[in-house]
Amino acid sequence: MRDLTFTERTFLERVCKSHLHKRNGYWCFTFRDKHYKRNRVLFQLYLNKKLEVWENVHHKDGNKENDSIENLEIKNAGEHISYHHAGTRGRKNRPYIKSNKLSQEKINEILRLSKTINNYSEIARKVGTNGTTVEKYIKLERIRV
Repeated sequence: MRDLTFTERTFLERVCKSHLHKRNGYWCFTFRDKHYKRNRVLFQLYLNKKLEVWENVHHKDGNKENDSIENLEIKNAGEHISYHHAGTRGRKNRPYIKSNKLSQEKINEILRLSKTINNYSEIARKVGTNGTTVEKYIKLERIRV
């Protein structure tokens, strides 16, 4: 984080006067066909600092619409991801299930179908799983052979 130059500060002040709208739940300014998150712009002006790309402005109360300065803090990308996805392994609001192993019967069915069908999605539909899982088991089998 470094101090804003006069030009950067002037630019951010102009952005604040542009069209305000919601985008993905966040208030954003549209200036010269680009979208700028209001929380990020306001926090940079408040701190008079230029945020790095990996520095995220986090809402303490979790409310994306509450852009008051007291509700904002800076987290680096790793901290921010860890905070929002703690215990979910990247699937927000969905607990991570350690074992997504299929029964041996389903694996055998996948391998049998893979000899005649080259489309992972089609095999997944017939077996009742997803294409990524099918791909994983087929690749594992090819490595073993």
